[in-house]
Amino acid sequence: MSARATRTLLLQGIIPHYRIPIFDRLGREVDLTVVHSDPGFTAENTDFRPLYVPDRQLGRFHYQTGLGALAESCDVVIAMFDIHWLASIRLCLSKRGLPFIWWGHGFGRSRSGRGIRTALVKRADALLLYDEAPRAEFVAAGIPTERILIAPNTVEVFEPCLVDDAAARTRFLFVGRLQERKRVDLLIEAFALIADDVPPHVGIDIVGDGEEGEALHALVASRGLTARVRFHGRVTDEVALREVFGRALAYVSPGHVGLGVLHSCAYGVPVITRPGPGHAPEVANVREGETGLFVEAEPAALAAVMKRLALDPGEAQRLGERGHRHYTSSRTPEHMIDGFLRAIDLATR
Repeated sequence: MSARATRTLLLQGIIPHYRIPIFDRLGREVDLTVVHSDPGFTAENTDFRPLYVPDRQLGRFHYQTGLGALAESCDVVIAMFDIHWLASIRLCLSKRGLPFIWWGHGFGRSRSGRGIRTALVKRADALLLYDEAPRAEFVAAGIPTERILIAPNTVEVFEPCLVDDAAARTRFLFVGRLQERKRVDLLIEAFALIADDVPPHVGIDIVGDGEEGEALHALVASRGLTARVRFHGRVTDEVALREVFGRALAYVSPGHVGLGVLHSCAYGVPVITRPGPGHAPEVANVREGETGLFVEAEPAALAAVMKRLALDPGEAQRLGERGHRHYTSSRTPEHMIDGFLRAIDLATR
């Protein structure tokens, strides 16, 4: 069977906007149906078939209905590696010869779920991970290394590019949901400490919306930074995002980071975040002194690093160049799709 003819069922809870270009690419390689449970999802002219199914919520658990019948008409199933989605687990356990792939982060932070996850991987034909780092844990748990593949998690950008003029880098940038765990308040507090010590054209761009938005606006006003901090709201248009990344000294998320790391690398922007656990797996792409910097999540320490970059944008330029090379050499959508295709080939063999 050719790859293009492989009827692939991909199970999702929702389809985030940043996944649509990735699924389009995969849909040009295989016959792809993406199951989801978001009644508000709309997308036109996609190269995959989005298919809505109802989701029954049972506390923290979910049960998507009708997956068994859908699976009967496909050649392979790829499911989120999330033990809260019970219908996917049932499908894996009763697959009756149907090739099945788990796709996700790895074991996760919950120690209690490790045994369940190990058992589920043993029942599947392949495990597709976001990153290489968790592989050793699964091998130690008895999963054959050849059944573990990597589809490096990433985002598609309008055009990967590198700002080649260090002087054009004048803004610190945050892009993402305005959530408490991201600690955007620390970015503002740190900048308030150095506002008088850096050129007046240096400031902050905040792109996104969320529950912390009102409080962050108030914090900016209280620190007298209204003229230096721009709130752009939620922006998904990649051309517009390229513009804000194009003037960034650094992407700063003092709390939690995730796919914003890859977005930044694609545009040659270094990442500043805190060290330690609690991030999404994409933090593995932040390499100290190479693609970004780790700084303790407190205003004075963050302010010192921001001041250094603002006064020496050449350092930001050098870090950004390394991040851009990392993205183009190993973290493009083509690398991610290659991982999917290798997993599908393994499972269907």
